[in-house]
Amino acid sequence: MIKIYRAIKTDVLRQGFGVANTSPLVLPIYQSMGMLGHDGWDWQLKCKDNCVQLGGQCEPIYCDLADGATITYIQKDVKNGFGVIALDKDGDKHLWWHLDSINPDLCVGDRVESGDLLGIGGNTGVSTGAHLHRGYYRYNEDYNNGYHGATDMTPYFADIFIKDLITNLESQVGILQKIINLFLSIFKK
Repeated sequence: MIKIYRAIKTDVLRQGFGVANTSPLVLPIYQSMGMLGHDGWDWQLKCKDNCVQLGGQCEPIYCDLADGATITYIQKDVKNGFGVIALDKDGDKHLWWHLDSINPDLCVGDRVESGDLLGIGGNTGVSTGAHLHRGYYRYNEDYNNGYHGATDMTPYFADIFIKDLITNLESQVGILQKIINLFLSIFKK
């Protein structure tokens, strides 16, 4: 089963998935696009200027997938927004949208692992302020599901910032390595 973590340090979810989690102010916009409601999660970003435009200084966005993914599309269009789309090992599609800039080292076909930098958050494209739109589309999901094929991530989400998780795992591995080295040094004597 896929495991999704938080792609950013901020833990404020401004808008969730589905009708019940869509702001009443923007619900008519989604409905005018043929959707029942919001088609992903919108995470608030920490930025130098919350009314950030291109060139703003928001927090970094990281690959938040436990098993990583392969980049299939990079959008760099000021009108539609900057974003990254990737496929995981099961063929599920993940997107990170409204970035201010994308990691210049990323190319279509690249493999990104958990914790790899995708870009810097922002407010590009159709956006009401600096935020990360995080979308998830299961492989072979019905496009007519009311959300143009988007799926709620809730069953797959572990509310831990990916970089904190990696740091914690690295320190656990380091401690384990010290214990192994100590154990080996005792038996060498």
